[in-house]
Amino acid sequence: MPSEITALEFDVKRLVGKSVRLMPYARGYCPRDMLYQLWKAMDSDQLTDYVFHSFNGPQTPYSQRGDLVEFVKMFEPDHGYRILLIVLDATVDKLAGAIWFDEIVEKQRASISIFMLTGYRGEPAIEAVRMALDYMFTAFDMKAIWAFTPWLHAVNLAKNTGFIQQAKLAELAKDKEMTILRINKEDFYGTRL
Repeated sequence: MPSEITALEFDVKRLVGKSVRLMPYARGYCPRDMLYQLWKAMDSDQLTDYVFHSFNGPQTPYSQRGDLVEFVKMFEPDHGYRILLIVLDATVDKLAGAIWFDEIVEKQRASISIFMLTGYRGEPAIEAVRMALDYMFTAFDMKAIWAFTPWLHAVNLAKNTGFIQQAKLAELAKDKEMTILRINKEDFYGTRL
């Protein structure tokens, strides 16, 4: 876990876009049922299997992959350090999705995961990811953000926000190709020399 959550200042107005706004999740500072709301939205959209595609839990009569317990555990500090950004509609207090970062190496790199509800994909998702990247590059002084996905629509979203494909690994994600993408801070802000 990083020694400092963030040592840099960040103007929270930069977390508000035309379609969506981002709210950094912190227990006790967000609604008590925020993780449940997020899980319920994901489960209702039948997307838990996509998000938890690499889960290798036990075989049980009812799948544990992406269940509420597994979802909440994912965001517990003891289960690994993550930065969770709740994506909300910009005009009404309505859940639109979530973006989280894990595999964090302080002031160096992190991996991104993205979940957007139907109706907030396309331009709202692009806007949310760009604000999230700005937040990570500025507030946490990250040098690079990585994305790992077996899903073509996620690859397209990443490329539409400036990520560059680094590799494709065959059959790494349950008989699917795993695409690895990266975006560097310099490339995001257009400052590479």
